[in-house]
Amino acid sequence: MKIIPIIILPFAILQLCYAPPVTPNKKGSDSDEDSDMKGLEDYMEYHRYLKEVVNALESDPEFRQKLEKANETEIRSGRIAEELEFVSHHVRTRLDEIKRIELERLKELTEKKRRLENPNSIIDDPVHHHLDHSNPHTFEIEDLKKLIAKTTQDLAEADRKRKEQFKQYELEKEYQKQEKLNHTNGDEREKLEKQMMEMEEKHKKHEKLHEPGHKAQLEEVWEEQDQMQQDFDPKTFFMLHDVDGNGLWDQDEVKSLFIKELDKMYQQGAPRGRHEGTS
Repeated sequence: MKIIPIIILPFAILQLCYAPPVTPNKKGSDSDEDSDMKGLEDYMEYHRYLKEVVNALESDPEFRQKLEKANETEIRSGRIAEELEFVSHHVRTRLDEIKRIELERLKELTEKKRRLENPNSIIDDPVHHHLDHSNPHTFEIEDLKKLIAKTTQDLAEADRKRKEQFKQYELEKEYQKQEKLNHTNGDEREKLEKQMMEMEEKHKKHEKLHEPGHKAQLEEVWEEQDQMQQDFDPKTFFMLHDVDGNGLWDQDEVKSLFIKELDKMYQQGAPRGRHEGTS
């Protein structure tokens, strides 16, 4: 069980379920090497700092073992940060260096902003809540608590924005539907209305979908897609679907969890509208 998957998995799932269809990127616009960070950089400018801290912590065998035993509440609440006291000296030194580099990055950002806005002005350093500024020398328990809290807060805000985007998308879709109807009349309108009603009925009749990310949905993947005979085990499940073994689920790996749910939606021959039947 890892810090990043526990905090980010609900976001990744919601991103797939509520994001409006995206225009395909131009060829070569995204590099494969950045695929594991895709999405994070849009919602937190400190995403590299987050990843480096987590990687450093998980390099400590004892801390990693405590992470595996910790439940979601212990991680999200920041209680797991108390275990930092028992991390090896080597890892603590590495964390100190990671924090020093991050503070330097933030300082450079502030200086760039000053030069762009008004070279002669004095700009106070903005407050960045993902680390503890009161102690610029070492990475302490408070730093880890702040990092977990800020990550959770930022992803919650990202979820809220995506839900709002999805709502706007649905409103636009309904508006376009009405516009299409308003520009037809007589037999043509009746035919169009009938087609729309038939399409809606097809979506209503498809097999009941599990709530994305719900235990029942993940267990179904475990049993039917992974063909696992033993009882569902979250840690084993995570490793099974971490195809590239980098300790993170990228978007393609998360999408693979929903193949069966999509099959349920489209088995009636309905067009593959990304959101139909998932809201």
